Amino acid sequence: LKLQFLYFIGGADETMFTVRVCADLLGRKINLELPFQGPPSISELQRKIDDTFTGESRALMPPGHGYNPESVFCTSRMQIYDDRSLRWADLVSSEQINADRCQVYAFRESNGSPVRDSQQEMPQPRAPTLSQGGYSSPPAHTAYSSPQSIRSASPPAYAVTEWRTGKERPNVPISEKVQTVFNDFNPSRSGGITHQELGHGFKSVGIDFAAITVDELFSKADSNRDQRVTFDEWQLWCKVYPNTLECVYFRGRDKAEEDEVLRGLNIVEHEVAQNEGREAQLRRELEGIQAKKQDLDRQHQEYRARQADFQRRKDTLEAQERDLMEQEIRLERQRDHLKAQEARFQVAANNFDVGAQNSASPRRAMRSGGL
Repeated sequence: LKLQFLYFIGGADETMFTVRVCADLLGRKINLELPFQGPPSISELQRKIDDTFTGESRALMPPGHGYNPESVFCTSRMQIYDDRSLRWADLVSSEQINADRCQVYAFRESNGSPVRDSQQEMPQPRAPTLSQGGYSSPPAHTAYSSPQSIRSASPPAYAVTEWRTGKERPNVPISEKVQTVFNDFNPSRSGGITHQELGHGFKSVGIDFAAITVDELFSKADSNRDQRVTFDEWQLWCKVYPNTLECVYFRGRDKAEEDEVLRGLNIVEHEVAQNEGREAQLRRELEGIQAKKQDLDRQHQEYRARQADFQRRKDTLEAQERDLMEQEIRLERQRDHLKAQEARFQVAANNFDVGAQNSASPRRAMRSGGL
């Protein structure tokens, strides 16, 4: 295959549209500006990327290194940077290439296996490097001598990091991807995908193709024009659009995981709402309990004050009662003493009277005689 580069043949002034493409070469990232006469199609862009980065890889190899099959760059999938959402998205339609100098990242494969990219900052874009005498062509016996074979080959099972989940994509056989997407796009299991099911299938995974693009894709798949795509036709279609199949498959898997997460989130949010309602009820009950406690504390303080007042009055009364009893006892004691004195006096008086009578005391006699 003789590689040609319009950028260097026609000159930069003739370029009307530039696509910046970054890829990993020889353990480092290379960001090149690829010229086109207008917005390229997916196949044109992929072909230009493969040709340019293959030549770039050989130009960067040390002199005398010889031919190395690893220098052949085979694009397995592409992503384009969306300036509106500020994130990378799978490049599956030429409609996404709608801005001059848009940034694309190309993932490559080697011997049917994905190549892990180095973790480096994306460099500033530059023009491709030309080696002396131009890029050398690969030997005719290599697979790269037939670009059509590269484009029609089944896409590899990617082992790259998926930006939606942050996990590594699993190595899924291509046959499983073809069958899975066919089943997803044909939920009625009628044996063929209709035009409506194809458009709905793309929308279900977040790919909003224009109606004319859906018509084009369906026409490409429906080779016998019976208005439905059989599984055999679908297999051929997947070979023509391997990147689209890859994107739809993993978006479908991501959507299923996202739906599961959303279901779990809804359950948790429902439980949170229930707990918040219960918490509000408990707070109201707690406020009622606290109000009742405050009322009981107030009553307790009142009764304690009444008890203290009662105790003071009781102590005062008991002191007065004790004083009264002591006075009563002293008075009774005095009465008893007076009674004893009166009794002694009466005895003495009686004794006196008897003695006076016996001695014929005139005073006593006078008293006795009633004088």
